[in-house]
Amino acid sequence: MLPDWGPTTLFTHGTFEPSEVDLAKLAARNVTIEPVAVTELLGTGEKLEALRLADGRTIPAAGLFVQPKTRVASEIPASLGLDFAEGMTGSHIRLVEGAQTSVDGIFAAGDAASQMHNATLASASGFMAGVSAHRSLILDQL
Repeated sequence: MLPDWGPTTLFTHGTFEPSEVDLAKLAARNVTIEPVAVTELLGTGEKLEALRLADGRTIPAAGLFVQPKTRVASEIPASLGLDFAEGMTGSHIRLVEGAQTSVDGIFAAGDAASQMHNATLASASGFMAGVSAHRSLILDQL
């Protein structure tokens, strides 16, 4: 959607190579690919004016969106033997069904168990994990 707003550059930092199919789609949207890492944000006050690249070049910029790699910060899921999955932004706890993890009776929610990080989604997944845990306790009694 970003190319709809104006000139767009995808900075890959040399760590990501779009597929041929993705390159064609990006080219069709007039997206420039820049593999050199961004090292500095330039501007006055809170206004972004340009980006300095590792090779010394500067590129004018009016805005910047970032997508950092994420990981589960706690060691607890790994110590419990939970499986992880690789997502768009990094690894997260793999869910089998609903909020159920790969270990029976252990449920997960929030950013640790999703590749989509958002407070509203995390809250909703917490509710669903609670429902799933409660349901498993009831079904165990039948």
